[in-house]
Amino acid sequence: MSQVLLLVAASTGGFSGLFTMAGTIGSLTAIYVLATGRQSWAVIPSRRIAGAVLAGALVAVIAGS
Repeated sequence: MSQVLLLVAASTGGFSGLFTMAGTIGSLTAIYVLATGRQSWAVIPSRRIAGAVLAGALVAVIAGS
C-alpha cells in the first residue's frame, strides 16, 4: 500500500512529493511504535530506533518542502 502512495506522490509531485510522502509514512509508522511499543509493518524493533526513524522522517518532510 505504501509503495502505491509513493508512486502516486512521485508521479504527481516529483522528488518533492516523493520525499514528503515518504517522510509522512515514516513519521506515522514511528509514532505508532513510540505510542504502542510494538513492532510495526516496517519491523522497527524498539522505541529508541523509532525515535531515530521519526527524526529521519521529519528531515525527509523538510527536504521535500
